Amino acid sequence: MNNVIEGEQEHHLTEKKQQEKVKTITNISVSFDGSWPTRGHRSKHGIGCVIDVETGFVIDFDIMTKFCQLCVIAASKLGENTADYETWQQRHVDFCQQNHSGSSAAMETSVAEIIWKRSEDYGFRFTTMLSDGDSKTFNFLQNLNVYGPELQIRKEECINHVGKR
Repeated sequence: MNNVIEGEQEHHLTEKKQQEKVKTITNISVSFDGSWPTRGHRSKHGIGCVIDVETGFVIDFDIMTKFCQLCVIAASKLGENTADYETWQQRHVDFCQQNHSGSSAAMETSVAEIIWKRSEDYGFRFTTMLSDGDSKTFNFLQNLNVYGPELQIRKEECINHVGKR
């Protein structure tokens, strides 16, 4: 009987250790920037990328787009303001490529929000942000309180960008 109880206790402790491992989160310093394929913030597509400052490895990225080719084709074939298009759109919504509405400049803050919110799922907190001097994204993340009010994200300026100003 004791062996059974000891075995259950050992299993419970092993399971608890595995859960604690998963909950281990490392605070790291990252560089973040957004980019667009066209100049002037008029692009339909944008990307945001987080790079570990220590290793130079890409930690995470995401792509934003204001465009879906299937929506354009369906609108031209069915008519954009028709009941057929509305019915098609309802079935298409889960597969639509468009994941951003709003200005192209706002893509950078939108992608930063997505990346920062899922960082803990990967075992990281991006607590220091090396920036190119554009503080919109940093201020947005500060106001968002991604990691709660007790843990604020710090901003460090890239000396190359500071030197250019």
